[in-house]
Amino acid sequence: MADSFADLVFDGRIRKDWLKDWGEAYTSLFGPGAAANRAVYGQPPANASPSLPLSAYTGRYANAYVGNAEVAEIDGRLTLTVGPGGARTYPLRHFDRDLFLCFPDAEAPDNPSAIRFAVGSGGKADAVTLDALNANGLGTLDRASE
Repeated sequence: MADSFADLVFDGRIRKDWLKDWGEAYTSLFGPGAAANRAVYGQPPANASPSLPLSAYTGRYANAYVGNAEVAEIDGRLTLTVGPGGARTYPLRHFDRDLFLCFPDAEAPDNPSAIRFAVGSGGKADAVTLDALNANGLGTLDRASE
């Protein structure tokens, strides 16, 4: 849209279909990653293990990069709340044992992202890794003291 606006300002007309061109550029950049995620997480494994009781995952988690996050049980399902002041809440969908999925990108609502819980010897999650924030290894949050 900005390129179309610039065309109008400087040339008095829109020179080409910028939305189409930029759409193709973004698809080539982000499409392969989304397709790979859908290939891995499109269907739960045939022998998927059930989750632990949801209370094993609920609680507050944090790290210095992401900040605070909260996993809560609402109406029999888990949610993940992250961001400054709890800006974003995502419903989690069970996939296999301690692996859940969320769909964090409004621009790509069919692109799943893994949420992996590390369950300790006490039967509760000690940490959670948010794949969408873990490209540089900074997406693992430890359980906060309760």
